[in-house]
Amino acid sequence: MGIPELKASQVKTLRDTCAEFGAFSQVVPEEKLDGPEFNEAMEEIRNTEQLLILGLIKEITEEHKEKVGRLLSITGRQFRIFQMTDIGTVMFTKEDNKPN
Repeated sequence: MGIPELKASQVKTLRDTCAEFGAFSQVVPEEKLDGPEFNEAMEEIRNTEQLLILGLIKEITEEHKEKVGRLLSITGRQFRIFQMTDIGTVMFTKEDNKPN
């Protein structure tokens, strides 16, 4: 088993999350709705799952189920909500905005 590595896109997600709100939402991909973008959307899901496994973010969808329910009724799409963990925030917040 190798040492987990972060992709540039994952680092960008973490930096952007720190800079803005400390949280982000993600649409749950559906092949029939996403069409040609489905594979790209699934790759983003895999990236998010790796960040969860590494403990840099945590899922807080359940805490916002009313808002997520409203989004579902408006858009017809499921959403998941994620928040930076303390370790993720410390690692990706610095004056030069680079990982510690």
